[in-house]
Amino acid sequence: MRVVILGAGAMGSLMGALLSQYNEVIIVGREAQARAISMSGLRVEGATSMVAMPKSATTCKGLGEVGLLIVAVKSYDTEAAVKGAKPAIGPGTTVLTLQNGPMCAERIASVVGKDKVVAGWTSHGATYIEPGVVRHAGKGDTAIGEPDGRKSPRADRLAALLTKAGMEARVSDDIGYELWAKCVVNAAINPLTALLRCKNGRLAESPDARLVVHAICGEGSKALGALGYCVTLNELEDRAWRVVSQTSENSSSMLQDVQRGRRTEIDDITGALCEAARRHGVAVPVSEAVWRLVRASQIP
Repeated sequence: MRVVILGAGAMGSLMGALLSQYNEVIIVGREAQARAISMSGLRVEGATSMVAMPKSATTCKGLGEVGLLIVAVKSYDTEAAVKGAKPAIGPGTTVLTLQNGPMCAERIASVVGKDKVVAGWTSHGATYIEPGVVRHAGKGDTAIGEPDGRKSPRADRLAALLTKAGMEARVSDDIGYELWAKCVVNAAINPLTALLRCKNGRLAESPDARLVVHAICGEGSKALGALGYCVTLNELEDRAWRVVSQTSENSSSMLQDVQRGRRTEIDDITGALCEAARRHGVAVPVSEAVWRLVRASQIP
């Protein structure tokens, strides 16, 4: 299949490298990364060791229609990036998002239409090392599904494509719930690693951090209950610690953003959770405090 990866950060580069084993892949990203890939290929270290040779570009102009467009840009760049990718989107193109945040599929649909979008999430860990080099910092789980919950041959095909590449994907019949559950897990891990300047595994070693993770998962359970999803504190907390264990040596994407002085996705993770809770009259004071602290840390 001809695949465009929109976004050449840590996760976009990792997916591009893995998928390029069996597909024609073009990674669209910033000039430095695109140039490095074009000149020397894309080296993956860590849980996967390989040198991949995907194509690279800085724009979708001139690429022509592709079978699959995977959106891997930061959540706040979604609409602008997808609009810029329109030259690669045709009648037969599927647009897949594995981004952080539960609202990305809706944002993409507002640009290309609901019928083209498949949503999903992954807990694989990836760290950007330098142009042309990424670290696969931990293997995790991946799920995709049609946003309306229906079964479809294309979702099955995409899951098979990702699995063949090494991402072990399954098809969910309620990806909306899964995206919100993943949002809670992200809210319990990513902001804390950003504030504490630590890798994921350090959270499990700190009794104080464990208490905060417990509190956020409890608030998340109540918020998701108000949204109509039945999930317990224990389920969310077990899932969070499983991700921490699987990706213990990973620096979360939010920590990487903070270390590089870049804008984080806090508003689309913890902020989305807090705003959903507020709309339904659910108090989430710990999550609110964490949200504000990360936002405050981004002041220039």
